[in-house]
Amino acid sequence: MNQQMIILIGIMILAGGTYLIRYSGLAFNHYFSISKQQEQLFNDAATTLLFSIAILSTFFEGNESTDFAKIIGVAVGLYLIWKNYSLISIILVSTLVTTVFRLIK
Repeated sequence: MNQQMIILIGIMILAGGTYLIRYSGLAFNHYFSISKQQEQLFNDAATTLLFSIAILSTFFEGNESTDFAKIIGVAVGLYLIWKNYSLISIILVSTLVTTVFRLIK
């Protein structure tokens, strides 16, 4: 089996698992009741998981560290998020900063 097929199978498994998790919330809604505090805990856990994946993919590519330009681009993006800029401007400015630093290097 080639590498692209393995990646495609992984994407399909993740998509199927995500769909089943979302469907189970709808299907079993009348069997369980979740308090607002538990719901907030689940939301925080999902946010923490996504944030940790983003941090890992920022600093590592495979078995190697990423280049300095990518780290600076992500830092600029985080700063713009903190300052409440629009999504399209965050994407464009972060991409531009990363590109400029890669060209300088």
